[in-house]
Amino acid sequence: MRNIHLANIAKVKYPAALLRCNSDALSVCYGFLPDQIYGTHKEAYMKTEQKNTKKIVISLIALLSVAAVFFGIYRFTRQAATEGSKNITVEVIHRDTSLNTFTYSTDREYLGEVLKDEGLVSGEEGPYGMFIKSVDGETADESNQEWWCITKNNEKLGTSADQTPIADGEKYELTLTIGY
Repeated sequence: MRNIHLANIAKVKYPAALLRCNSDALSVCYGFLPDQIYGTHKEAYMKTEQKNTKKIVISLIALLSVAAVFFGIYRFTRQAATEGSKNITVEVIHRDTSLNTFTYSTDREYLGEVLKDEGLVSGEEGPYGMFIKSVDGETADESNQEWWCITKNNEKLGTSADQTPIADGEKYELTLTIGY
């Protein structure tokens, strides 16, 4: 009798599952819940699933909205490239602090394009454009934490050469820098 009593308690307390109960090592009882009880819990389970699905969909929509806002901000705040003929000056400051000055006339819109076309720089493509490894025949030694710093009128740029728009009369510096 105790075995049946425990099984009934377990069915009420733990619905929607295969029930198993032991009673004083007399026997093991297995049972499923009646359809009406299982159905009630199935409906509750389905409502919970629908709520979770709604939360996921709302989260995805919010994430896409935020991404669209940031993309819009980027598009409206980035510097616009100037079309037409331009004259720019590029100064290269080598490891020994020697200075070489180059003047270019170009129709290109970005600094990286000019530097590559003229053969002044070489490097490898990365997620933000070309990572400059060599300038004017001098290669940065990464084992010594050397790298080429791009500045415009002696102010560091927040963009790579490939993402830096140029305008007529601008001056850029490429300095071999030691230390990250």
